[in-house]
Amino acid sequence: MLNAYTVSPNYPYAEAANTNALPPNSSLAGQNFNYIRNSVKVVVGAYSGSMKFYVTDPSDPIIRTWEKVFPHLFTPGSQMPPDLQSHLRYPKDLFTVQAAAYGRYHITNPAAFYNNANGWALSQSPGSGAPGAALATTFTTNAQGQTVSTGQVTRMQPLYETFRVPGQTGVSYNLIDAFVPVSNGQIQTLSAFLVAGSDPGQYGQLTAFVTPPGQNVDGPALIDARIESDTTISSTISLLDQHGSNVLLGHVEMVPVGQSMLYFRPLYVSSSNNAIPVLRDVIVAYSGPNGATQLAMKGTLSAALQQVFSGLTLPGASSQPSSSSSTAPAANPQVQALVAQANQQFAKAQNDLKNLDYAAYGQDMAALQSTLQQLQQLENAGSSSGTHASGAPPSSTTTGPSGSSSRTAHSTSRSGGSGPTSTVPSTTSTTAGLAAGRPR
Repeated sequence: MLNAYTVSPNYPYAEAANTNALPPNSSLAGQNFNYIRNSVKVVVGAYSGSMKFYVTDPSDPIIRTWEKVFPHLFTPGSQMPPDLQSHLRYPKDLFTVQAAAYGRYHITNPAAFYNNANGWALSQSPGSGAPGAALATTFTTNAQGQTVSTGQVTRMQPLYETFRVPGQTGVSYNLIDAFVPVSNGQIQTLSAFLVAGSDPGQYGQLTAFVTPPGQNVDGPALIDARIESDTTISSTISLLDQHGSNVLLGHVEMVPVGQSMLYFRPLYVSSSNNAIPVLRDVIVAYSGPNGATQLAMKGTLSAALQQVFSGLTLPGASSQPSSSSSTAPAANPQVQALVAQANQQFAKAQNDLKNLDYAAYGQDMAALQSTLQQLQQLENAGSSSGTHASGAPPSSTTTGPSGSSSRTAHSTSRSGGSGPTSTVPSTTSTTAGLAAGRPR
């Protein structure tokens, strides 16, 4: 299934699309246009090679003209078989262009828009593959050592992930990308993230979730930097990446939970003689609303979560007076049980994914989401039990769909992809804070 676009550089009073974040192999990269729609899905027969052009956006005036020129080439999208409709995927290229435009056009105040105050840019790329694969900003200096030009910052590519979107009753397949404040690549805290639905019923629905003001949640690139600067993790990676073995880092996956963000990153090791990657460790990063970030790298997801959430205690869990011993507090038994449960749910989800049982996989990820939310509740309870003035209460001024904004995300390799009626400046979205709703 291929995506076909209608584009034009002549739409009146429209700004040219920003294509800098598109990958070089994109068919839209380097083109000049200020109008774009993914109006056609092209289905190619795997055996015969025959092609069928389904018009999924009949309101597009350009495709309506092409239908008149070639009356027997196009088929109404309503005639697409349901089995094919369930495999429609919102296209990454269109989503990237829309997200780049929305970083500016989400501003509704004219003065703020003119000054680009509170503008967003797509997050810097955390990279994947070999360690340090993310391209850093390049600086050109003159003979006196003064910076004369700055190279382009590599931007994060959107990822397909499975999670529960607020307002939905179950998990769904979505496309997600992250925003950071507009700067020359230096600010890497999370401003917001944009979600595009791909499942029937939510297909093409774009939703923006905004980080409440004053909460310094780490963005994906900042998590990558923290991983590289962590002495324990970096030394382990250096030891593994030598003597005939190569380290490969997976994508940084975002898992919003309550007011915080969990990041997961797999670490693979392959042999130089037989380059088959094997999962060696799982890196978990927890970025809370107070700006503190905790990192852990262990051989299993269970062990990594246990280390990240170690030492959590429930308020009033014991009536005995606290001991004056200086030893580190033991992990709460309830935390240990939840971490073990999360590991079992994750393992079951991976097994269902290998067996192509996507329905069971979605249920497994929903159960994992619930477990992570319980861990988040314990973390919040443990933080608030120390002192009442140790932080501001969750913001309740943000708007958006009702229900918890916590959801579990897991990147998959499902192929396909396309999007519905869309133009660059007109992105329909709902704004919600990470604190919108309490974890269930």
